[in-house]
Amino acid sequence: MKRALFISLLFMSGIWGISQEYFLVNHIAEEGWTTTITVYNDGIADQTVTLHYWHATGEAETTFSDLVIPADGAATFDNTLFGYDGVAEIEAQPDSPVRVKLSYQYGSSHSLAEFMLPKNSSPGGTFKRTWVIPNPYLSHMDWLGFAIANFNTGNAHVVLTAYKDGTEVDNVGIDVLPNGKYVDVSSGFFSGLNYADIDMVTIDSDITIPDPVAIIGNTEQDRHLFFLGAGFQRLWAFTRSYTVPHVAESNWHTTITAINASDAAETVTLNSWHSNGSADQVDVLFPVPAHGSLVLSAGTHFDYEGTATVTANTTVRVKLSYQYQDSLSISDFVLDQTIGTEWILPNSVHNWFQWFGIAVANSNDSEVAIALDAYKDGVLLGT
Repeated sequence: MKRALFISLLFMSGIWGISQEYFLVNHIAEEGWTTTITVYNDGIADQTVTLHYWHATGEAETTFSDLVIPADGAATFDNTLFGYDGVAEIEAQPDSPVRVKLSYQYGSSHSLAEFMLPKNSSPGGTFKRTWVIPNPYLSHMDWLGFAIANFNTGNAHVVLTAYKDGTEVDNVGIDVLPNGKYVDVSSGFFSGLNYADIDMVTIDSDITIPDPVAIIGNTEQDRHLFFLGAGFQRLWAFTRSYTVPHVAESNWHTTITAINASDAAETVTLNSWHSNGSADQVDVLFPVPAHGSLVLSAGTHFDYEGTATVTANTTVRVKLSYQYQDSLSISDFVLDQTIGTEWILPNSVHNWFQWFGIAVANSNDSEVAIALDAYKDGVLLGT
C-alpha cells in the first residue's frame, strides 16, 4: 500500500451527516493511459464501497460490489478492473471515512497527474452548474482539453464559452448523455481555437453535474496537467477568502492567479505573512479585469517562505502554481475554501520520486495544535 499521512487539527468544526456518499470520476482515459482510482480509509474498521463503470456513451454499466478498503489503509483499482474510455462512480456508506484519489499516467512517462475527488451527496454531482477553467499557458505545452460527464438520468445541456484577453472568442453548446461523457481538445469544442488562443473557458450546465476536468499536455505526451474546474457564483455573489498554505523559498516560483469569470472588473485583497508569522503584505488591493486574470508572484508581490490569503468575490477563483527553477514539472491547482479538523495526505510512491513533504499553515489569529499520524500498510508508524 502507498504510505499515507493523516493530520488532525485539535479544534471543533461542524459536521454534517449525509445519507450516502459518491465520488464521481468524469474521465477514465482511453487505452495508452493508466487511470487509477485509489480509495483511502481513515477509519479503525474496514469499509466496503461499490464501483460503477459506464462506457463513454453511458452504455453497459458494470458494477463491482463489496470492494473492501482496509482500516487505516487503501485499495487501488485501475484499468485492469474496469477497462478504458468511460466514467465511474464510487459509492460509499453514509458518513464514511473513505476518501478517493484519481491518477492519470500516459504510458511509462514520468508525467503523473493526481488529485483528490470531492465528496457528493447525490449521484448527479454537486449543486454547482457553473465553472471556470483557466488556461495556464506554458511554452512547453501544446494542447488544452476538457472532460465533462453527466451522472443524471437525462441529458445535460452544457454551454462552453471561450475567452482571450477578456473578450469572448467562441461559444458552443453540447449535450452529454446520461452516465456518459464528452471529451475533446479545445479545437474539437471551438472550431479553429488551439491552446494559445484561449485564456479561460466558462462552463454552464442546465442540471447539476460533477466538476469538469481540464487536461493540458504536449505533443510528445510526456508533460501533463489535470485539474478540476472551479465552480463559481454568477448570482448572489459574496466574499470568500482562500488560503495559500505554502509560499516556497526563492529557488521556486510560487504564483497566485486570480481568475475573474464575471462580466465586470473585480478587486481582490492580498495579505501575506513571513514564515515566523509576522506580517508581510497587509490588505493590498489588486484589480482583476472582466473575464481576465491577475498574476501575483513570490519575490515581487509577496515574500518567499511564508503564507498568504486572497479575499475575493465569488465570481473570482484563485489558482496556485509551483515550479522549481526552470524545470518543466509544474504543479497547478485551484484553491478551495474548505476548512476542517482532519485531512488525509496520500503519498504517491514511484521509483522516480525520492522525498515526500508536507506544508501546514494556520490562518487563524491564535496558535493551533496539530497531530500527525503516519501509516504504512494499515500500521501506525508514528505520531
